[in-house]
Amino acid sequence: MNCNRSPIMNSKKFDPPNSSLHYFSKLLKEGSWVSIFDETERLLIEYPNSPYLMGMKADASLKIGKIEGAIEGYKALLKLDPFRYDIYFNLGIIEEQKDNLDKALFYFEQA
Repeated sequence: MNCNRSPIMNSKKFDPPNSSLHYFSKLLKEGSWVSIFDETERLLIEYPNSPYLMGMKADASLKIGKIEGAIEGYKALLKLDPFRYDIYFNLGIIEEQKDNLDKALFYFEQA
């Protein structure tokens, strides 16, 4: 999941205000992944380079069964910050579940 924030992209100019981040915490506690997905889509219009939002959207996509959306989101996040080893791990898990073992191994080796 989107738990690690790299110092490279840990800048206030990329992320929404703390009030939005607190709202995500509430939604996470409730397990409201559809709401998280919807909210990240809305906020990404205003904060398109937010690694936090990109990761949350990818996580939410995965949780609600939008596997290809999760893959696209994680790959986009890696373009901004290639040092997010947790994202490589997530991609490895997804590819393993899809029985794409060569791709899974590639991502696990990156993690």
